[in-house]
Amino acid sequence: MGHLVEDDSSPTHPLWRLHCRWYQSRRTCTSISSVALFRLPCSILFFLFLVGFATPSTALYVHSQQSSVAPVHLLSPRIPFCSPKPVYPLVGEALFLTTLDPHENYSGKILIYQIPNFNFVEDSLETLIDTAPLALVSISWHSPAGITQYERSRYRLPHNTFPVFEISLLDNKTFATRNASDWPLTILITGDEPNPYDYLYLVQLPALAACILFASGIVAVLALSKLLILVLRDGPRANLAQIVLAANLISMLLRCAWSAVDPFGSYGIYLYAWVQIGLTIPAPFCITGALIITLYWHEMMHQMGHSINGFLGRLFWPFVALSSISFGMELATAVVRGIGGPTVALFFADGLIYAIIILVLLVFFIITKVRLDRTFAKLNRSLNHGQKRLQLASNLVIAMGVFMFLVLVFLIIVGSGDFFWRIPVRMATATGVLSCMTIWSLLQVLIIRAPEPYWITYFRCWNSSPISNSEESATSLTEAVMDEASISPRS
Repeated sequence: MGHLVEDDSSPTHPLWRLHCRWYQSRRTCTSISSVALFRLPCSILFFLFLVGFATPSTALYVHSQQSSVAPVHLLSPRIPFCSPKPVYPLVGEALFLTTLDPHENYSGKILIYQIPNFNFVEDSLETLIDTAPLALVSISWHSPAGITQYERSRYRLPHNTFPVFEISLLDNKTFATRNASDWPLTILITGDEPNPYDYLYLVQLPALAACILFASGIVAVLALSKLLILVLRDGPRANLAQIVLAANLISMLLRCAWSAVDPFGSYGIYLYAWVQIGLTIPAPFCITGALIITLYWHEMMHQMGHSINGFLGRLFWPFVALSSISFGMELATAVVRGIGGPTVALFFADGLIYAIIILVLLVFFIITKVRLDRTFAKLNRSLNHGQKRLQLASNLVIAMGVFMFLVLVFLIIVGSGDFFWRIPVRMATATGVLSCMTIWSLLQVLIIRAPEPYWITYFRCWNSSPISNSEESATSLTEAVMDEASISPRS
């Protein structure tokens, strides 16, 4: 495996001084100051939850054939991306359909049609292109209606001349439970009404994505800087530290690319397939980092003389195989979900893999941390520098496990069905998953240790050393720089 974890138990080792500067000194603590930058996006997200949601008015009225039955009001936002602006009011006979016939004449009819699962509204428009309906009212699987506006499946749309509206599956009971004597029903549409998802997708989620972009950029810069330093010092190696940093760097770069242009498909630039793939594909890279960081933590304990879990040294390749399986399952689930395919079995299998990995790692982290603390307590003396560093890394690992568990909780909410599609729950879940996953990556990057760049060490030594023109001062300064950089001066 090559160079896994450096032996820096000596209090004067440059990595120990790096640890002191990064984690104990406020004046030169670049990592902690980076963590402090997370306060800005967190404050913005908290403000978003204090803003109320728009309450839409209803504009679709269902009139029964019997004059004694009062009209029924339904929430029915128009889907602008696939329907032209109509001339209101629209009045027509309701026609409740379970299948569409492309050869039928629907002239003057307002079609009530539930789009089959694994299909998009664009597919129905192609079928109805020559049937001349007055309007199409699609039945959404979610409540409230209007989510179809942000689930665009293609750029080239059918040239339909009729508007498209949407009602929820709950509102469909208005038609499904009608008596035969109530038909034919007459539908009156008086005008456009606000889409209840507009505020979520055009204000809240883009603001959330901007905060995630800012936070992910910080983590990516930290991971890239540490990775470059390790590569310049040791060369490109498949060791634990470089694998963890590379996995988190890829994860955060994918998150930045997804968040930068059209997050959540709010503006119709990305298709629904890319929205789904880009949303979840960074997750397996975080899982890979969490698995490999366990081995890195084990190496730290082993070098400090605490061989608590000796079997971990043989789990590198099983962890690599598990990470590959996780990536494959996540990619398959995201692609199938993006094209509107059957995702129940894949989502269950993918979620089961995540749940097992997260719960096993969390239990392992807690048990190992308790045993490590007991070992330190038996020493009955103050901890040395290396043991303090190990204790700090252990605390970061436990914190990472807590955020992993929170991600699992939010994933359970995502799979809870219609409850997830409620607008406040959807916003809270998106915030929780993306924020916890970003912090999860940040903690992994902070655990990995890397020496300070040479130019920073040289600058600090120059400022701390008395400047003189003597050859002795120049020699001592050079030796100090060489010592800080952990290299020997060449003859």
